[in-house]
Amino acid sequence: MIDRIKQHHPHLGEKEIRQLVNDAQAELAERAKLTNSVLSISVNADQRYYSLDAKVSTIKEVYFDDLKISRLIDGPVIDDTTGE
Repeated sequence: MIDRIKQHHPHLGEKEIRQLVNDAQAELAERAKLTNSVLSISVNADQRYYSLDAKVSTIKEVYFDDLKISRLIDGPVIDDTTGE
């Protein structure tokens, strides 16, 4: 990639090109919302399902009262889909 950039910008050094590419990658990740963030929501008793912002694409971990909640591999034992 550096060689291709040098073809169009021969005055740039390799270090400067690497910095510009790194800056572009960081900006792309920010624009594409590929960065990690923390989301807190209020929970209610007897409510299993919650709506999340459309920007949330992946949930890595869930905590409740500082206790990490295990990932549910199969569907819930009780079919209480009245929440949605």
